[in-house]
Amino acid sequence: MTLLIAFAVLSIGFSFLCSILEAALLSVTPSYIASLKKERPQLFARLRKLKDDVDDPLSAILTLNTVAHTVGATGVGAKYWRSIAPRLPAILGFMIKALLPFIWLSKRVTRRIGSGEALGYLHRADLINLDADVDLLEHMRKIKRVKGNTNIEFLF
Repeated sequence: MTLLIAFAVLSIGFSFLCSILEAALLSVTPSYIASLKKERPQLFARLRKLKDDVDDPLSAILTLNTVAHTVGATGVGAKYWRSIAPRLPAILGFMIKALLPFIWLSKRVTRRIGSGEALGYLHRADLINLDADVDLLEHMRKIKRVKGNTNIEFLF
C-alpha cells in the first residue's frame, strides 16, 4: 500500500508542478519581460530565451508530465492489478457514461481520418518491437556511416 501511495503522490506532485510551469510560461507577457531589462538583466535574458523558443520548455514540461504519469500508472497497475480488476467495470462504466459525448465525437473523427483497421491490430507489444526495430535501424545506419561501404540501403 505504501508503494501505491508513493506512486500517487509523486505522479500528482509532478503533474501539479508541470501544470503550474506550463501555465506560468504561457502567461508571461512580452511587456513583463521587457520591464525586466534594466533592473534584472539576467532574468530578462533567461525569460526572453524561453519565450523566443517556447517549444523546448513546453516539450520538457510535457515529457516530464507524461513520464511521471506513465511510470506511476505502470508501477501501480503492475503491482496492484488483481485488486484493481474487480473495480474496473464500475469505474470504467461510470467514465464511459459521463464522457459519452466525447467518446462519440472521438469515434466520428477517427472514422473520418481513416478506416481504423490498422489500429485494430496494433498492440502494446507491437509498439515495443517497433521501437526496438527503429533503434536497430538507427544503429545500423550509424555503422554504415562509420564503415561507409556496405550493401545496406536506407530510404530515410
